[in-house]
Amino acid sequence: MNQENIEELLVRIQAHLQYAEDQNLNKDHVNIAWSGYIASLFEWGYIDGASFASLSKLLPPLENNPVYWISIGVPDSYYPEEYRHGEDMPDE
Repeated sequence: MNQENIEELLVRIQAHLQYAEDQNLNKDHVNIAWSGYIASLFEWGYIDGASFASLSKLLPPLENNPVYWISIGVPDSYYPEEYRHGEDMPDE
């Protein structure tokens, strides 16, 4: 993804957040959707860490954002053997 694409994402995120505010919509939904979108771009290597950070900074902090739960992952024991990474997280 080039800088022009990153700038377009910045504009789109800002526009969606402003629209949600103007229409008195739940901005958390916009936040969750965009968090997931940019997290997937980062996870699959379409954007680098710096781009991920700059896009993420546009989103207001959201306690218990489900996107973070996915990013953190679950213990390997929940995955089929062929998808395990060889590292298990302690059960909480």
